[in-house]
Amino acid sequence: MSDDDPEFAYLTTTGRRTGNPHRIEIWYRQIGDVVWFLSGGRDTSDWVQNVLADPNVTIEIGDETISGTAFVDDQDAHEARRALAARYQGWKEGQALSGWTTGSMAVGVRISPRS
Repeated sequence: MSDDDPEFAYLTTTGRRTGNPHRIEIWYRQIGDVVWFLSGGRDTSDWVQNVLADPNVTIEIGDETISGTAFVDDQDAHEARRALAARYQGWKEGQALSGWTTGSMAVGVRISPRS
């Protein structure tokens, strides 16, 4: 992934109450086989509540649609936070991370292998 990748990803979850697809536009960063997102609303965000109820999601990045399994990071996702801050806020090594970066909930989606 490079900085000239599409600015946004489109994350589609399954509504925890309706069972209908719920698609949002969101900042992202891919590191290896995980696409990372930050939720400023932490676990009160609808999309986070949806992935906690059903972690199977799809992500559209440019012309590519991938599927995967979402998880909330229990190790605080330091690398993902730094990568998102660098891309969207101009963060550089040695600087303090912003409140959005440190106060948000890190949610990763492990990309499913293609068959």
